Amino acid sequence: MFAAESELQSRASLVANVGTALIRDGLVFAPYDIHKEQTPHGKFESILAAIPDCYHLDFSSSLIDFGKVKALHVLGGFSQGMGDAIMGVGLLQYIKAHFGCRIRLFLACTMPTFVYEIYSLAAQERILDSVELLPAQTDRIAADGATVVDLTDLFGHRFREGAVVDMYASALGLDAAKIPLEYKRPTWLRGLKVAPVDQPYSLIISDSKESFKSVPDSVVAQAVRTINQRHSLPVYGFSSRIADTAFLNVSSVSTSARDFIQIIANATYVYTVDTAAMHIAAGLGVPTTAFVATDFWSSWCHYYLKEPAFQIAHVAGGTDAEWEAAVARIAAYPIHSATGSEDVCAVLPHGDGR
Repeated sequence: MFAAESELQSRASLVANVGTALIRDGLVFAPYDIHKEQTPHGKFESILAAIPDCYHLDFSSSLIDFGKVKALHVLGGFSQGMGDAIMGVGLLQYIKAHFGCRIRLFLACTMPTFVYEIYSLAAQERILDSVELLPAQTDRIAADGATVVDLTDLFGHRFREGAVVDMYASALGLDAAKIPLEYKRPTWLRGLKVAPVDQPYSLIISDSKESFKSVPDSVVAQAVRTINQRHSLPVYGFSSRIADTAFLNVSSVSTSARDFIQIIANATYVYTVDTAAMHIAAGLGVPTTAFVATDFWSSWCHYYLKEPAFQIAHVAGGTDAEWEAAVARIAAYPIHSATGSEDVCAVLPHGDGR
């Protein structure tokens, strides 16, 4: 069971319609904020008690007719992850481009700073009209005759059911099958202004907040040397645990989401574990090899798999020996330019094409 599933079950005692935003004293809260004890526990109601036509993936019987929507108020954003936010903004870009409605986003007040910055960048790109924090007055949520969509409590038990971005599309009340592919890849990032650099480099993102996804200590230096030899370029990254003359830790100049995106955008090639960097690089069209260590990895990058120059290295089992083998195999992968070719990406879980 995912930790998120257990967390979801623990909330059943709070309110009926578990999985919805919560209301108390006229204020709308994200359940995640309550779980993190950002507000005292008390008597809560589901948002459906005050806004019964609020769209929710679990409790709404039909999709939203966006042709009739003038204002869209989205509660909670797309989980608490940076990669999720990047994927979700692509869907909001589709809504903005095809239906022209005003989009206001209400985020959990515990949203991590880097994730909040992604939504701020989307507002700067005029995909979002405003970004606010919960809790907020119920009247504010329902203002302007808005269609309200509740994303405050979407959990991991859904993430194994096909592409995650399609699940998010359904959660927005969209027919995922009708959304053009360009919006299921985070190509909206290409609209951001990026200052060029003089020194070309390869980039490795070796660390994940989930340790089983990270390149092990015993392998990470080997990975840097392999990448350096493959491209004859210095290797940049964000890890303090890599000690190699070919490696430069650039964490000190990556203090915001925009900085992080710019460093990825300027890379000649990106090697990354399963983190937000994978989504950023794929959206920007930077040649990428993604090391994935879960059995359901394709749920997260389903629509990148035919993107030119996107490659998957599946580390089945996640042992140090399997990581060593995966790193050794990348020396044989084709090298693409940023403009890419029309090749379908390579998925090489065991080095034999399976």
